[in-house]
Amino acid sequence: MNVLAILKDFTFRCKSVFENTTTKMSKRFLNWLILTIRTVALIVSNI
Repeated sequence: MNVLAILKDFTFRCKSVFENTTTKMSKRFLNWLILTIRTVALIVSNI
């Protein structure tokens, strides 16, 4: 599995988790949150 496929899968899983919460988030905030989580995960994995 390449990095792009892993990131797509990770993004899909994050969206499904956050969309099924009781707290409603705007789409813009949800996209920002997922981007931030992905960035942190990539930084941590490279250390």
